[in-house]
Amino acid sequence: MDSILNRTIAVGIWKTRKNYKNEIEDIEKIIPSQEEVQKILIYQIENKNIKITDGYMKEIQSLSKYVLYNIRNSMRHYTKTLSYYS
Repeated sequence: MDSILNRTIAVGIWKTRKNYKNEIEDIEKIIPSQEEVQKILIYQIENKNIKITDGYMKEIQSLSKYVLYNIRNSMRHYTKTLSYYS
C-alpha cells in the first residue's frame, strides 16, 4: 500500500508543478482535486490487481485526503525554495 500512496503523491506533485507559475501564489488553485486524486488511487490499486470493494471506497476517500495534504505541503516547500533562490 505504501508504494501506491507514494506513486499517487508523486503524480499529484508532478501535475501541480506542471501547472505552477511564479505569479500563482495560491497553491489551492493548482493542486489536483480530491476526485482526481481518487481516480489516480483507483488506477494505482487496479495496477496491483487488487479488487476494489465498498470498504475500499471509504478508505480511498480518506487516503485521498492524506495524499492531498502531502501534495500541499510539498508544494509549499517547493515554492519557498524557489522564492529563496530567486
